[in-house]
Amino acid sequence: MLTRLIFVALFMKCLCIQGQNQLENFTKDNVLTSNQITCYLVDSKGLVWIGTESGLNAYSAGKWYPIKAITNNQTGKDVQLGRIETIYEDKRRNIWVSSINGLFIYNGNSWVHYLQDEEEKLVAKDFMEDRSNRIWIGLENTKKFEDFFNLQVTMVTGIIYMYNYETWFTFGQMSGNVALKYNIPPKFFTSILQDKEGNIWISSLEGLFRFYSDKMIEIEEDDLRRIKTFGAIQDLSGDIWVATELGIFRYSNNTWMKYGKKEGLSGDFFYDIVKDPRGRIWAFSATDMKFTGLSMNDGKNWMQFDSDAINLKGTVNELFFWEEEIFAFSNNGVSRFDSTGWHRFDRKDGLNEKSYSFMFRNRFKDIFLVGEKAFFQFENMKWVKMYEPPGDWVVTQIFTDKKRRLWVATESSGVFQFADNKWEQLKEEDGLPDDYVSGVFEDKTGNIWFITKKGIAKTNF
Repeated sequence: MLTRLIFVALFMKCLCIQGQNQLENFTKDNVLTSNQITCYLVDSKGLVWIGTESGLNAYSAGKWYPIKAITNNQTGKDVQLGRIETIYEDKRRNIWVSSINGLFIYNGNSWVHYLQDEEEKLVAKDFMEDRSNRIWIGLENTKKFEDFFNLQVTMVTGIIYMYNYETWFTFGQMSGNVALKYNIPPKFFTSILQDKEGNIWISSLEGLFRFYSDKMIEIEEDDLRRIKTFGAIQDLSGDIWVATELGIFRYSNNTWMKYGKKEGLSGDFFYDIVKDPRGRIWAFSATDMKFTGLSMNDGKNWMQFDSDAINLKGTVNELFFWEEEIFAFSNNGVSRFDSTGWHRFDRKDGLNEKSYSFMFRNRFKDIFLVGEKAFFQFENMKWVKMYEPPGDWVVTQIFTDKKRRLWVATESSGVFQFADNKWEQLKEEDGLPDDYVSGVFEDKTGNIWFITKKGIAKTNF
């Protein structure tokens, strides 16, 4: 049943910037269900959906539609949305809204409400639509407590649902509870992959599963049964690679193979796995969740690189692929990989800061790097200093819009814009709701939106 939408007349102060540009603020005081923004989506029709701690907001054609409750299609009673966790659009343009009180699906005309187990209070966090138009949904719940030795323990619960637009399927054998110590990310389902043959592979903290011939099968070969698996990918030849707490597993020609320290890898505990544009497999290893190195398979052989070989201290946070180059990023710096090994960028390459907080590759394949005191772009195999902020900054997001303008959001300095070879700064004193900007996005009409701690703002820059 279509929820009654409340039309709210908006009256707000507009700040004129650069003559013709306007900055509009939207807060709980005038239209939003809450100032605490949890997620957002710009759908294929151009509607802007904003999730908050206390409900949902839809923006279309200059009007807001705040939604705090949706009518249950079975009972006829209103269901309070509460905190919105995820907003997702499927290929049929249905909007899925996940909250602590269930799943809500909007087909453009009416809402349908699906409620999970009241005791578990599982929340949908992951959505994936496969090539057969089936929706796979990972539902999870996380609780923290202290054990007998006063160590913090995280209890993670998860279950998988699948919806084929006619029937809901629940896979009970995939549900479970896992107590996590150390610094393992509290996420029960770590990846959902559809391979070239159409099979679905789901890695989780309680094993690896495969949906094959309309059946969900737990992988029990060798040491794979009920172990922590942190990601599954497929290489160019069709083999499946899985990162686990006991090594790297490879599924090839209906046979599982296991690789670890004995085979020359950088460890046995692998918490992430990626594929580069050339099809090489890269795996991140750790001991007690402290980074120990990278392992790379070129299709035939393994190579392993510890921190000394990568020429970086601390954890390699991410690998970036740019044209034929591979970059390893840590808070200590950046290294580049080629046929002769790893080479750290230093002063002669344009980098001379002690620490770096953020690296970003945009849709135009530009690469940016945030240092303590400066902002860099990678050009012609060098790092070029683009900007030095007036003071210390903590960058929360880097965004490039359709016009290739650059936006840098920060925790306490508002947002910086780079356009026409010129930098400008927007802060609360310039009209933003707050100087803490956690995100920036662009809608279908080219408006730029800023998410802050005290609401959101929109500009037609």
